[in-house]
Amino acid sequence: MEASVSCMLREAWEETGLALSEDDLSLVHVIDLLDPGSTIPRNGFFFASSRREEASHPSAKRSAAPNGTGGRWTHALPEPIVEQTRAAPKATSCGTLYTLMGWT
Repeated sequence: MEASVSCMLREAWEETGLALSEDDLSLVHVIDLLDPGSTIPRNGFFFASSRREEASHPSAKRSAAPNGTGGRWTHALPEPIVEQTRAAPKATSCGTLYTLMGWT
């Protein structure tokens, strides 16, 4: 078990080789999710970093973006992608901090 911020920092390092600092993070979106057919609610926390430093981690040698933009998608998100991950950037670009998904 780990805190959301710690998880985000670890995943950024493991998946992209980016060394991010907790001090530079800002919470930009929260998704309150209930998957269809589930009784277990989940929350997704999305963070932005005001700066980043390239790391000398083995995964830093590969690009996370399919179009080779170094982890930034310039035209569209990669496919396949789960709906809550698609919803967060769209909501964030509109200035929305909170999204409710799957609750009726």
